[in-house]
Amino acid sequence: HCNGDYYPIYLSQSTAKARQPTPVHQQPAANMAKKKSGNRKKKSSAARRNNNKSPVVDPSTTVCKFYAEGRCKNGDECKFLHTTDAKGAATAPAATTTVPEVAALPAGLASSMSLFTPAQQQLATKLCTLPGTTNQRHLFEKWSSSSDSKNDDKKKALMSKLELVDQSYPDGGLLGYLSNAVTLLEKSRRGENPLEGWIPSVPKGEAFEVGTDAFLKSEELGLKEVGKCGFILVAGGLGERLGYGDIKIGLPTELATGTTYIQFYIETILAFQSRYAEPGKKLPLCIMTSGDTNAKTVALLSANNYFGMDKDQITIVQQGQGVPALYDNDAHIALDAEDPYDIQMKPHGHGDIHALLHSNGVAKAWQAQGMKWTVFFQDTNGLAFHTLALSLGVSSKMGLIMNSITCPRKAKQAIGAITKLTKGDQQKTMNVEYNQLDPLLRATVS
Repeated sequence: HCNGDYYPIYLSQSTAKARQPTPVHQQPAANMAKKKSGNRKKKSSAARRNNNKSPVVDPSTTVCKFYAEGRCKNGDECKFLHTTDAKGAATAPAATTTVPEVAALPAGLASSMSLFTPAQQQLATKLCTLPGTTNQRHLFEKWSSSSDSKNDDKKKALMSKLELVDQSYPDGGLLGYLSNAVTLLEKSRRGENPLEGWIPSVPKGEAFEVGTDAFLKSEELGLKEVGKCGFILVAGGLGERLGYGDIKIGLPTELATGTTYIQFYIETILAFQSRYAEPGKKLPLCIMTSGDTNAKTVALLSANNYFGMDKDQITIVQQGQGVPALYDNDAHIALDAEDPYDIQMKPHGHGDIHALLHSNGVAKAWQAQGMKWTVFFQDTNGLAFHTLALSLGVSSKMGLIMNSITCPRKAKQAIGAITKLTKGDQQKTMNVEYNQLDPLLRATVS
């Protein structure tokens, strides 16, 4: 402005965390032509800037430096912007700014942008321009740059999957999920206490020795309640941790007969129904599946005639799409090992079951059928059924609205613990995961 000093204006999308480019128009005042004395004409000043090959500046999108410093004397005749924000800093109206070019996209993605909707194009760009090591460029770096109908379909399918995750994750979409993951992974790496301020203690309950009078009396009381139960099996995960690539309910409970977990569960429920339910009353079973397990679960039940249970006794509710699997502490999304056009997805946690019971009308229907209790059990925990009557007896006797069957935990054992947490006048009883329990105990009672 006037003497060659000016501020260029840049607009970056507020939702993107792109690397800020070096302003191509900015030129330090020290490198500008020195001010000459006297009344120098604007024409000669402009000519000198052109001779020095300085970049052309658009006054309509450039804030006057002297105005920003409170010393412009041209007033309304100044061709540069005179505007400030609420904090008094010189700014330009958003309508007059321009978006800088982002860092070059991977070649395969750049050549494929026309395949996607504007929203998908924006999402792909955001993923590639996340700051530092958290950007997700690797998702697209193995893409072919040439047009091929088969690969094009795969590209569109992946972007649709990423867009669905972006729309379904409530806390900031896909970028919010990745940001939260980086924060949580870093806290876990540093061993931070995620339950800061809460004091752990042993919760209300009873411990039993098998065969004692207390055990037998509680079990006898619980047997009166078994015929009023609806059973809920959470089976959304695969057996990868066990070195088994199929659904876990298809694993054998033991090798003598090869009885699978799902067969054992259904036959046990039918035995409870036959002996303890009112005549003609069916004890219902709800199975929560995921995208990984749903089709195989339905096929296993159908192929075995539902293991003797009436088909209308079984309700299957499916978890949503899930979330992308991450392979490092920078929250990089894991690609499919065999397909560069797909990513690995993991189902949500077991907590989904409560929302699904409500949204599918299961809880309401069971209540109308006279069910008093709901029994939640894991896909590979058959031993829990041996203590079901005992647990129901304790819940009935102590008036508990929720109860958990537990076993003694050894120090450092990689299992969670049902824990009572207290902070001032607040209390809650919950499962604390083993990787959170150790720092919690160290920070409080140990």
